[in-house]
Order: sequence, then C-alpha cells, then structure tokens
Amino acid sequence: MEFAPQILEYIKTELSETAPDDLQSSDNLLDSGILDSLSIVLLTEFLQTQFNVTVDPDDLTPENFETVDAIVQVVTKG
Repeated sequence: MEFAPQILEYIKTELSETAPDDLQSSDNLLDSGILDSLSIVLLTEFLQTQFNVTVDPDDLTPENFETVDAIVQVVTKG
C-alpha cells in the first residue's frame, strides 16, 4: 500500500494552510513550518486511525516527522 499520497493530502488539506500544492514526500516539513508540535499530534492520530497502526511514543521524534518519507517509515514500522 502506498501511504505517501494520503499523508501528503492530509497535510495539505487538514494540517497546514502554508503547504504548497506541489509538496513532495522529501520536502522538510519542520524547517518549512508546515508541521509543528500540535500538527504532529493530529497527524499521529490520523495515521493510527487511517492505517490501523500504533505509533510508539518513542517514535514521536522530530526526525521521524521531518519528511513524508520519514513518516511512511513510521507507518510501515507500526
């Protein structure tokens, strides 16, 4: 299953008013201000519900939410 398109769409439509339409899975979400601590919590809830995974609290690190590619790794691990 391809997770990146769904995650990108959720970020663009639900979490960030500043996310560009051409947001890529390798773009840095933290440095660009697209994600912040609250949006990471909301994104984590989305991931757990949408993909029926459990995100371990130890995985809630900036590195794991820096890009959509990194987020996909968290999802596939869970």
